[in-house]
Amino acid sequence: MGVLDSLWIAEPDIYPIAVRRFVTTPGVQSSHAAKVAQVIGSTHANHPGVAPQSELCVAEVIGGTLTRGWASMAEALEWLDAEGCQVINMSFACPTSDTAAEQIMRRLDDRGVILTSSFNAFMHWPHSLPYVIAVGTLHQRGAMDIQVDGDAVVTDHCVVEPFRGTSVASARMAGMAACAKESDPHIRRETLLAAVRGHSSSPELHSGRQDTS
Repeated sequence: MGVLDSLWIAEPDIYPIAVRRFVTTPGVQSSHAAKVAQVIGSTHANHPGVAPQSELCVAEVIGGTLTRGWASMAEALEWLDAEGCQVINMSFACPTSDTAAEQIMRRLDDRGVILTSSFNAFMHWPHSLPYVIAVGTLHQRGAMDIQVDGDAVVTDHCVVEPFRGTSVASARMAGMAACAKESDPHIRRETLLAAVRGHSSSPELHSGRQDTS
């Protein structure tokens, strides 16, 4: 499981097997990556992640603002691919595109790697790409593939607190993809979405890349 996110800050109950920095700016210390990773793979007894057995690789690509670090996206994706990640989560959205990264994401999708990203009505990339699962929250409006519960409980500097939003929703979908890959390594984006949409009666899920505005 690959996580593209901010600079890593260690927290209890979440232990990536590899963390590598790609962002070239010093950036700002943020707990975002650790929170996202917990939603996916925390081993916390009371607040476990969706896929607590996941082996996480964290690529640090976000610097001081969400518009920095993108020049390293292609390199980070190549690294996660080399590490064997079959699911890659991007709990962010950006107003600018990265052509080199898009080409790699298309290639990964062609090979069956599942890519998830946060839906954002005001910033289009990378969730608008047809080979990336656009994940929104249950009450969000817009053209997205799936709506997932965006509420979680995580640890921030060893203090338990709520974590909410599309970052949670995308991470939760990535965790479901990791569980699906564990059961069937050959499952692909389209099949996964069909399976999840088939359970859209769950209070945690709603389906469709459609304009819900």
